[in-house]
Amino acid sequence: MTAGELLRAARERHGLTQKQLAIRSRTSQAAISRIERGLVSPTVETLEKLLAMVNEELVLDARPIDWGHDVTLNRGALQRTVAERVANLEPFAEFVRHIRGGGSFRPRALLGVLVEHDVDFVVVGRVAGAARGSAYLAGELDIACVSEPANLERLAAALQSTAKRALGTINVVELPSARYAELHRRSGEALDVDGVAVHFAALDDVIALLEATRRPGDLVVASELRMLADELRDR
Repeated sequence: MTAGELLRAARERHGLTQKQLAIRSRTSQAAISRIERGLVSPTVETLEKLLAMVNEELVLDARPIDWGHDVTLNRGALQRTVAERVANLEPFAEFVRHIRGGGSFRPRALLGVLVEHDVDFVVVGRVAGAARGSAYLAGELDIACVSEPANLERLAAALQSTAKRALGTINVVELPSARYAELHRRSGEALDVDGVAVHFAALDDVIALLEATRRPGDLVVASELRMLADELRDR
């Protein structure tokens, strides 16, 4: 409902004409008409004053959005360990590879190589979402890392190793030291993935970074993660 439709409905509920409301509000009938026809958009303050002249108040309301996600899938994922959630990405990736072609995707092995090379990184994107309980799958590993020369050198060596072994694609987001430090801090304790300690971004950060891509698929996952965050809070 537009501001004009809201005002018209309130005015008519109280049996007032536009002229009567204009007199009460010390404005013109033409001004009221322009608002009700949607020709002008009143400020919140103006709309509040006009509604007050018919003894009604403007109430801002919010309602949950039904994105159509199946929360039972998330509950099932939350019953598994982080390692199991990450491992669950691999069979589907192999299925897609056989159907559509392309390379393999072995996220556990990719993470192992990064840790072996002592890369300072935090997993973001869909793999981080899956580790936190998302039911959506991923075909690439997204990581954030600090843009310091020594760390970038270690990262380059790790990427060369993963390329040679055809383990899958790693997308890298380089962050300034201060921003990366905050991302790392909010990720909390490292989680175990087959004996490898890995930092996964906190849900809020995963959501923010997925939203920033503006890709339709990422936006869908971000909406699911917001629902997942509510599920975790309720627990």
